[in-house]
Amino acid sequence: MWIQLCQLLSENPNKITSIKVEPIIRQGLQRFTDMTGKLWISLADYYIRKLQFDKARDIYEEAVKTVMTVRDFGQVFDVYAEFEEQLITLKIENRNKNGKTPDNELDLQLRLSASKS
Repeated sequence: MWIQLCQLLSENPNKITSIKVEPIIRQGLQRFTDMTGKLWISLADYYIRKLQFDKARDIYEEAVKTVMTVRDFGQVFDVYAEFEEQLITLKIENRNKNGKTPDNELDLQLRLSASKS
């Protein structure tokens, strides 16, 4: 039930305004240690859907550092890598569409180098 609530919250960030989503999901992380991978992903997804990509990245980083099982690490890492790949693809498409700017090039290069490490 808790997982379904967290999933519902993370999938509808712009419709749910009366409750604070992050504390609810973080409470789930403490209560349901067998589901931490999915809960971390839900929390990051919440911020992605709110277009807060830096916050989502921070959540993925925190998750990768704190999960305790190989299964949870694999779940989080796979989704995190896919997220970064999609952001890089969007930046490349944006660059090709709108032309190069020094700021965009620097950001793209930083993301590409971070994804290789």
